[in-house]
Amino acid sequence: MTNLFISLIISAGIFAFIQIFRIKDTFARVINGILAASIGVSFIPVPEIAIDGYYLFAIGCLLVILYAFSDSDFTSLKKGILISMGGIQLLGMAFLLGKYPHVDLIFLGGFGTIGIYIFAVTKKIKLFFNEIGFMTVLMIDAFIKCMMVLSASN
Repeated sequence: MTNLFISLIISAGIFAFIQIFRIKDTFARVINGILAASIGVSFIPVPEIAIDGYYLFAIGCLLVILYAFSDSDFTSLKKGILISMGGIQLLGMAFLLGKYPHVDLIFLGGFGTIGIYIFAVTKKIKLFFNEIGFMTVLMIDAFIKCMMVLSASN
């Protein structure tokens, strides 16, 4: 199962990296770049460096939240979706990096990220053209964390 998770997150990172060249919104490009870089850095086999990938991911999540407030033309639905996805993942990273207890329960909140993503791509995909790259990374990360928590409980 670990190989599947690795393949999924690398694929999401590559997708986010490709989105950098497909979209024109500079802020969205930066977020895609940071999240793609965070995935790459987290695979460096030196723990002192790999941890930086987690911090970059947390910064990317924070930037998603700030991005939602960056454009006054965003609908409340779009803002709510971006803030929710970024917020859930940022909270999980804060618990993980802070070594707080019950991080597994926070990671299960990733099911919310997955549901929000499914809603966004099935109902409002055109509304999220610039954001689909980093939204995919957030969703895949949430999926992996949820599956890890569920498989550890068995």
